[in-house]
Order: sequence, then C-alpha cells, then structure tokens
Amino acid sequence: MKNKTKKNLTPTSLTQTEAKASVIKLGIDIHQKHYVVVRQIDEASPQSPQKFTPEKFMAWVRKQLTLAQRVYSCYEAGCFGYVLHRQLYRLGVENVVVRPRNWDEYGQKVKTDGRDARELCSHLDRYLAGNKHSLCVVPAPQTALTLLLFGRYAPGTILCGGNSFKLVEGKGI
Repeated sequence: MKNKTKKNLTPTSLTQTEAKASVIKLGIDIHQKHYVVVRQIDEASPQSPQKFTPEKFMAWVRKQLTLAQRVYSCYEAGCFGYVLHRQLYRLGVENVVVRPRNWDEYGQKVKTDGRDARELCSHLDRYLAGNKHSLCVVPAPQTALTLLLFGRYAPGTILCGGNSFKLVEGKGI
C-alpha cells in the first residue's frame, strides 16, 4: 500500500488571477435580430462562433474589455451603417468596417454566419499583423470627411491595402 502524501501547493498569486490577454479580436457577422461572433485571444486559434442578440452582445463586449489590454473588431459594411461602429468605439473597441465580400474562396458553396464571422476574424488577425491587403476598410463617415478635406481621399472611394478604388454607382469596385 502506497502512502499518499499531500503536495504543498502554493496559492495562485493576485497577479496570476488578474492576468489579461494582450489582444482580443472579434469577427462579427451582423443581422437585424442577432450577431454571430468569433473571438480570437492573442495568437490562439479562433474560437467557435457564438450567437447574441444586439443587447447581449454589447454586454459581452464590455466583459471582453476587462479581459484584454486591447479589443479589435470588424464587420462588413451594409444596410446597418455605422451604428454598431459608433457603439463599439464609445466602449473603447478599435473597430473597422470592411467591404462585403464572398468569403467562400474555394467555391464550396457553403454560406453560414459562423463561417463568415470566422473569416472576418481570421482576416482581421492578418490585417493587424501587417497584411493591409487582407481587408478592404471602408472609412467611417467622419474619417472619410477628414480625408476629403485634406485632399487625400476622393468622394466615392474605399481604401484597400493602401490603395483607393473608385466606386461606380451600382457597380461596386
């Protein structure tokens, strides 16, 4: 019969319990009644998609702000405008609105909200790592106005990988 000895475990220190991630990245696929979000903490793999109502999402984002030094997010421009962008900005989230695109690069004809959110999160990760070609950022109206006033931005253009593209009425880019 073996003697069981108690291991002398040291309690977790206060700094260990309050450790924060450096960065949390959120890819958000927005709809009128719900948001589908994929979260990536630091350099870990993206987590499974989560579905929220808009109200519960904002409460969840507040909690994310306590878990990391910086929180970044992105969603596709669309009929919802910049309302969510302004809400996230007021909370302290660094958000970018990106040009909508077909995330099915290999023609698998599979379109789900979770896949879109995961692709947004993955491309946001690459964008933050320095690959400015991974996302086409649509400047918020205030940013677009500032760029227009200083002559670095023409009306009806979007920024993509440091390049600007002219939008043609009804034709996109």
